[in-house]
Amino acid sequence: MATRPLPNRPAFTRTLVVLSTVVIGTTAAACGSSPSAGRAAVPAATLLLQAESALARVPVVKIEGSIVQKDGSATDSVSVDAISGTTTGTSEGTLDLEGPGLGFMGATRYVVVGSSTWVTGTTAFWKSYFGAQTPIVTRLEAKVFPELVGHWIELLQESTEMMYKDALGLSEPRVFVTGTLAGVKGTLTNSGTQTVNGERGVELRASTGSKIIVAGTGAPLPIELADTASTSGSFSLDLAVTYPAGVKIAAPADFASLETILTSNAG
Repeated sequence: MATRPLPNRPAFTRTLVVLSTVVIGTTAAACGSSPSAGRAAVPAATLLLQAESALARVPVVKIEGSIVQKDGSATDSVSVDAISGTTTGTSEGTLDLEGPGLGFMGATRYVVVGSSTWVTGTTAFWKSYFGAQTPIVTRLEAKVFPELVGHWIELLQESTEMMYKDALGLSEPRVFVTGTLAGVKGTLTNSGTQTVNGERGVELRASTGSKIIVAGTGAPLPIELADTASTSGSFSLDLAVTYPAGVKIAAPADFASLETILTSNAG
């Protein structure tokens, strides 16, 4: 018995997918400057273009932080710690999702290499993956969960695109950060120097509430992305961006195939 495909882009995951176009998603407009010396005096639009160029040249991009959205009385949240490798379509990380508006829930570690995804997830993750808890699904879960929960599992091919490339957009940090830097909605100004985790940076703030902090020395790379308001809903975004060296991403050494597990437990 095959798993039920995940719901097609629920409201919260749609918000994540379009963050680069809704949160901070059109061409940078206007610019201001700080009277401070150095990079803090560079016009905001110019510094943003420099950050885009610098990002394109680094081999590894890591994001870490959270996104929270409130919809009435409900709250959806994602915590992410993810790295994009030197090869396009190669990434790994951890996602922890909570809330009724998400396509799936619970914590999972993952590795993506090309068109393949491997995960090791909690019971909550696998229950949301299997979908509606019908009697048939519940019986199947009782059979397969000992083989799934806490083990590295290669997902079905149709799940890979939906779960970690299309639905969330967070599994590929380089793509996410690049999309963020593609533009800012509203008026962008240079708000001067800030310190992020002990690193000196320059804050670029948009009139819509989004914020990008660019490194104050060395390459003008983005080191923080934040947002406190958006036309797409009420949510907050707070992601640190770093550039670790020596990262190598590969499939787990020991894993099982979800397709094989389901086939062997069918009936």
